[in-house]
Order: sequence, then C-alpha cells, then structure tokens
Amino acid sequence: MKRFAGWIILSILLMFILSSTFSVKLVKAGTIVVPDDYTTIQAAIDAALPGDTVFVRKGIYRENLFIGKALCLVGEDWQQTIIDGCGTGHVVYIKADNVKVTGFTIKNSSSEYPYSGIYLDESHGCHIYGNNITAMYYGIRIYNSSNNYIYQNYINREDVSSSSVTGIELAWSQNNTISNNNLLFGTGIKAVESRSNFFERNIFQPYYGGENALDIEKNSNSNTFLDNNILYSINRYGTKRYFQYSFYISNSINNVLQRNKMVSRTCIYLYVSNNTVMIGNDFYSPYALYIEGSHYCTFYHNNVEGDISGLSGLVGNIWDNGYPSGGNYWANQGKSDYYSGPNQDQPGSDGIVDTPYDLGNGNKDRYPFMNPYREPCFEVSASPQSQKFYAPQTKSYTIIITSVNSFILPVNLSCSWFGATPSGVTFSLSRSTITPPPNGKETSNLTVTASSIAVAGTYTLRITGTSGSLANYVDLVVTVLSASLD
Repeated sequence: MKRFAGWIILSILLMFILSSTFSVKLVKAGTIVVPDDYTTIQAAIDAALPGDTVFVRKGIYRENLFIGKALCLVGEDWQQTIIDGCGTGHVVYIKADNVKVTGFTIKNSSSEYPYSGIYLDESHGCHIYGNNITAMYYGIRIYNSSNNYIYQNYINREDVSSSSVTGIELAWSQNNTISNNNLLFGTGIKAVESRSNFFERNIFQPYYGGENALDIEKNSNSNTFLDNNILYSINRYGTKRYFQYSFYISNSINNVLQRNKMVSRTCIYLYVSNNTVMIGNDFYSPYALYIEGSHYCTFYHNNVEGDISGLSGLVGNIWDNGYPSGGNYWANQGKSDYYSGPNQDQPGSDGIVDTPYDLGNGNKDRYPFMNPYREPCFEVSASPQSQKFYAPQTKSYTIIITSVNSFILPVNLSCSWFGATPSGVTFSLSRSTITPPPNGKETSNLTVTASSIAVAGTYTLRITGTSGSLANYVDLVVTVLSASLD
C-alpha cells in the first residue's frame, strides 16, 4: 500500500513538472484562434480536426503553410491578415478535399516554377475566395484537381519585369469554377489538358506588355467562358498596355465563349480548335479574330470592330443564326436597310443589312446587323452588397432587378450559400418573382438574421435570377462577428 501511495505521489509530481514545462491549450471546440490559442497558423492547422475553423487575427505571419485536412482557414481582414512566404516554396499548399481559404493577403512565394501563392494538389471541393494574392510565378495553381471554386480574389504580381507570371493555371483539372476574380498579370488564366471548367465574370488587365488574358492549350476541351472583361491598363506614364491576345486557344475543342468583352491587340486566336462557339461577344481590336485550321465553329450575335483573317481552307463554320435572329455587327461594313425577309427582298427595314457580309474564302454572314447587337436581358444587383452582423442581429438587403434592352419577362429569384454554409444564419425574400418594367427596375427585400449561435466568419450569399434560358446573379458578403472572436 505504501509503495502504491508512493507511485501516486510520484505521478502527481511528474504531472506538475510537465504542466510547468509545456503550455497546455484549451481551445473552443470547432474553432482555433491564432495567435490566441497557437502563435503560428501552421501549429493551429496541425492541431485542428477535420471540419474545424482556424481563425487568424490581423498581423503578419511569415510562414509556408501545408493543409492536409478538410478545414476552414479564415483571416480577420484580407488587407491586414498577411501570410508572407518569404520568397520560398508555395505560400499555401493544399492537398486535401473541402478546404476553404478566405480573408488573407498571400504574398512572396518562390519565383521559380511551379511555386504559387496557393497550390491545390489533387484537391477537390475547395473554396478559395476573398483573398489578395501577389505572386512571383503563379498566383493560384490547380493541379489534377476538380470541383473547386476560385472566386472574388484580387490576384496580381510582384513588381518584377518578366511578363511570364500567370494569375491562375489549371493543369489536368476538371469541373472547376473560376469567377469574379480581378487579375493583373502577363497571362491571366492558363489551362493545359483541363476540361469542363467554367470561367465567369473575371476581369483581366495586362502587366507590362501583357501576353494572353486567357491561354487555353493542349486538349483543354468543353470549357465555358461567360461575361469576362479583358481590358487595357495604364502605366505610370499614362501609356495604355494591351494583351497580345484576349483568348489564345490552341488544339482544344468544344469551347464556348459568350458575352465576353475584349480589348487587345488581337481578340481571339483560334488554332486547330474545332467546334468553338462564339456568341454575343464584343471585339475591340485592330485584329478581331484569326482562325487557322479550326472547323465547324459557330459565330453570331457578336459586335466586331477589327479585321477577320486566316479563314482559308475552313469547313463548316457558321457565321449567323438564320433569319430573323441574325448574324453579327461588323463595324467596317457598308450598310443599307431598305428590305426585309429571309432573302432581304421584301419592302421595309428590319435592322439587318440588305446584303450579306463576305468574309472571304467562302465564309459569309447572311444577316449582318445594321447596329451593334444588344440582347434583351436583366441584371441583378443589391444594396448594400456587404454587411457585418454582430450576432444576434438582423439586417436587410435590397435586391434590384433591372431591365436591359427592353426586357419585360418575369424573373424568379432564389438564394443559396456559395462556399461555406454558416450555421445559425437564416434568410428570406419578400418577393420571389419580379417583373421589371421595360428599361426600368423592380425590387425585393432580403432579410438576413445571424442568431446567437451563428459561427463567426465571412460568407457569400448568392442571389440568382432566372427567366427562361437567361440567368444572372449577385453575390452578397455576410460577415458574422461573434463575441468569442471580438
């Protein structure tokens, strides 16, 4: 008995010594706060369980992170919560499914291939959003990964002279969504052997000379590019800088380009890329389109300011959508409109030029437009678009449907979380169907409530409007601040 009592006393003494030597951290279940609970982000990631949230307060963290489990990595403020890779390796390396990274400035990766601000390696279902990423080689690289969402990031380059740095690269990756990002790079987005990805509402501006806004190569098939804006930039001397190509598409088939606006030296270079569909785009360039070895392509409802070239030897390309849907607007075509009908032989104007537009080498737009084409459609917007909630709290957003080009049909509204789904946050719409007056506006009220059990973080609530085949949306930012993280 005395020996047993001695062991108890020795064990208690040993526990006291260990507790004096090592810091024991008691962390709220599901959420780890840096630096409150751990002084480094990597230590917090290592301690987290799958599904946990690592919340990082404002500050500069000189680290290279590895994330190998499903978790949410959330910065307190994207401008003031900084992860600095100190010029070595990847800044954030992800090799896990269902990881979310938001609210950071991520900078200073290695300048060598293939190092990135964020690198997704065989990762699926991840959400990377609301970050400011400056890169020495890649901003974000997605390798052999699928079903990821990259959105609402500002991705630019470090102040280096090379124009070869790429904002986002997809390599051997499928079914990813790249949307609402702002990219200032030599090459904005590059896809290699990557299929069925969706690129929407991204803004591209060239850094220095600028190469390609979008570089689509080597069997990158069946991708969709919708509502992207390719712009010029202005340097410190007031000189405009342009991309060489808005779209450089090579050896890739079945891609769809719709409602993109392009300002560059050449808007689209299409090389050995069959079945490319180009509808409703705006081309502003000395050389709008160069097509070589690309057959069975479709091109209509586009507005073209610039020349078309390289059309010899092509088979099966379509340059209009029949009558009365029409073809394209060609700024350099002589125009008259005295007749109408499929053969343009009936008295009366119809907005279609009386004579077809001959592009040469057997390519012809039978029904070119007199004026730039504008499709009747609608826009979805909100006021305000971003709010902070100190739980428990309820706030409202005004959802606005705007008629464009005399659109007059009903629009059905729906709401869903895009990315992380917060617990304890609910929403409701006062009106789910809205019919705007021609070229006017109509509204619905959205109420969002963050309850006392709401989990802190920044979330995206997507409001989608649909009418027939048309769809549009606006993303609202819902930032929940709880007492535990104040």
